[in-house]
Amino acid sequence: MIAGFWWDNWMANVPGIEKMLRRVAESNLRTRYVAFGIQERFHESIKHIVHDFGWKCLPTRERHKVTHDRIGMSDLDSDTLEVLIDGHQADIDLYRYAERLFDTRVRETRLDVDIGLPMK
Repeated sequence: MIAGFWWDNWMANVPGIEKMLRRVAESNLRTRYVAFGIQERFHESIKHIVHDFGWKCLPTRERHKVTHDRIGMSDLDSDTLEVLIDGHQADIDLYRYAERLFDTRVRETRLDVDIGLPMK
C-alpha cells in the first residue's frame, strides 16, 4: 500500500503517479496521523507520541527482530548505494518531508516533559 492506495504494477506507467502519491502521503502525515516519529530520533519521538496521545506513562516496549550484525550504509560500495537510492528516491523524499514536519511539530509543542528516557 502506498499513500493509502493498493499498488499494482500497471500504476508505474501512469504519468505523474509518483508525484500524486507523494502529495497524498504528505497530506496524510499532516492531517490523518495524530503522531509519528523519526527512527533516528527514537527517544524524542516517544516523548512526543506520549504527549500527543495524552498518555500518563510510557508504554512498555520490547525489542524484537534485532539484527546485531547489520551492515551500515557506509559499508556499501558506491554502485550498490546508488542503485538503492535510485530505487527508493520517493521513500527518501517522503522521509525527509516527515523529518521537517516532525521538527516543526517539536518546535510548536515546546515540550519539556521527562518521561524517563534518556534523550540522545
